[in-house]
Amino acid sequence: MMDHQKTNEHTAYPVFYDVGPTEVRDQSGAVGEAFAKHQNDESAGKWKEALKEAADLAGWELKNTADGHEAKFIEEIMV
Repeated sequence: MMDHQKTNEHTAYPVFYDVGPTEVRDQSGAVGEAFAKHQNDESAGKWKEALKEAADLAGWELKNTADGHEAKFIEEIMV
C-alpha cells in the first residue's frame, strides 16, 4: 500500500486501533514487542519501514474519534 501511496496511485489512510501513531512510528510498546518476536524474519524490515511511513499520514485513531466507541468509529471511517 505504501508503494502505491508514493506513486499517487492510491491514498492510504491509516487506522490506529488500540495503538497510537507514535507507538507505531517509534515501534515501541506492543508494536516493538511484536517486531522483537520477528527480528530474524527477512520481511520484518519492510514492514517496519512501511509502518513508520503510515504513522506519518493523516488517519484515524480510535481513542480520539467518536469517544473511543468502536461502532461509531467504524461509521466515521465509512462516511
